[in-house]
Amino acid sequence: MNALPCLFNNALGLDGRYSLRMLWNADCESANSVSLEKPTRDALAQLSALYHQCAQQGWDGYSAKPASYESYLLAKRVIELLPSALPMPELAVDPDGEFSLEWRGAPRRVFSVSIGANNALSYAGIFSASRTRGVETFHEDLPRMILNHIRRVVA
Repeated sequence: MNALPCLFNNALGLDGRYSLRMLWNADCESANSVSLEKPTRDALAQLSALYHQCAQQGWDGYSAKPASYESYLLAKRVIELLPSALPMPELAVDPDGEFSLEWRGAPRRVFSVSIGANNALSYAGIFSASRTRGVETFHEDLPRMILNHIRRVVA
């Protein structure tokens, strides 16, 4: 991974830079855990890099909000809980600062989850001729509805 660029930003102050360094180190350690399979470790490393790349206001060159730390932590937990039989999602940060996870299957088969505040998992899916959308609340386990839709896309 690249060094955390904002550690050298004097606007953060010493305490802010120290906190970011601790977060960066913790992310690197969890991403290298031997208990996680390589696709999961790779996804967690990519998630961490995205969080750090998008941590500043206007990271998209326009007026995007900084990546939400709460959304980042939830996205991390979702990835850790995905069954190993499922492919890892494509990851992105939306302009509102929320993380999104997306799975693509055959043509016209896509499922996306946006991870928002208050443990909200907003989702939308296209499965050839049918569509779905909704909001599930994330507690300790991934909602069964979300897992079923992911399986539907990648089957």
